[in-house]
Amino acid sequence: MKDYTKILRRHMDDLKLIEKTLDAPSYYPEKERKSREERKKDLLAWKKERGEANEHYNVWGLDIKGSDPSLFLDYSKAFRRERDRLNRRGRRGSVVGIMEDKFMFYKTMKGFGLPVPEVFAYINNGVFFDAALNPISIDDLRDKKDYFLKDAYGMKGKEVVHINDHEQLKALGNKLSSGDYILQERIKASAEASVLYGGSINTIRIITVRQTGEEPRLFARFQRMGSAATGNVDNWSSGGVAAGIKDNGYLKDIGYFRFDTPGGCTERHPDSGIKFASYHIPGYDKAIELALEAHRHFHNLFSCGWDVAITEGGPVLVEGNDCWGSGSPQVCDRPLKKEWDELVKEYDRRTK
Repeated sequence: MKDYTKILRRHMDDLKLIEKTLDAPSYYPEKERKSREERKKDLLAWKKERGEANEHYNVWGLDIKGSDPSLFLDYSKAFRRERDRLNRRGRRGSVVGIMEDKFMFYKTMKGFGLPVPEVFAYINNGVFFDAALNPISIDDLRDKKDYFLKDAYGMKGKEVVHINDHEQLKALGNKLSSGDYILQERIKASAEASVLYGGSINTIRIITVRQTGEEPRLFARFQRMGSAATGNVDNWSSGGVAAGIKDNGYLKDIGYFRFDTPGGCTERHPDSGIKFASYHIPGYDKAIELALEAHRHFHNLFSCGWDVAITEGGPVLVEGNDCWGSGSPQVCDRPLKKEWDELVKEYDRRTK
């Protein structure tokens, strides 16, 4: 039975978001903007046709004269539904659970011989284990310093705590008494990668796709950067900056803040001041190859967003995200709807 109260609440929230989007400034003030009535028509049509409010309307530049909303992939109706189906989410043979569980992701990638940040402890409802799942005491970790506590199932950089010393870990006792957490060694970005912003590791989000019977291939990519607002994480959703990447490994001219983060778009990092167009990602080709190699190990995973950090020792695989989002790739890289629809059509043709 449908929960009509929940449906109505979501509908009202969407309408509020539409009004907020209409009142928000343009990301591209130098260009001619559609009238308020034209923008409202766009937003209501998106809501009617795709079942959601378009929170990325302004950052995608759809408020600008001549822009075409039909080129862009929506999240709920087109992307999430097809992504979940093609990745077999919730069905036999799905490997999505490995992506969602940070401990299992670590163990799996480590088993494949791929470079990942070391996890040295796992915590389940207050009980501590080492990486081999042998029971240990919290006091066995007394000499550990400068590492991260992460919710084993956390997303978007939430529930990430930088632990400086043992006393700080012990002070989190009540928090750790329920839930699942990992303790992960801190990795450091290379000196070249830290130029963007020294407070986070500034991962590259590399999205790969794999058709039945083929090798994985690159679908989209962009550079993620932390900022003074994000602290140790570089998530766009937490206030970070994202910029597109050219084929030669240089960043595109403009970096973007999320639709609900002050800042709009900028040619320079707000804290480091580096000009994006002048920055070349060190080891870019190796980072792409690492993401493709990771995908090769999952024969029935259709698409994934891999977060790769550039360290002094080379690229390191930080996370794999089945839920890689449709917002930021289309901000930084390009509109994806036509290509995505063709991929889905081809997948269905091959698997009839």
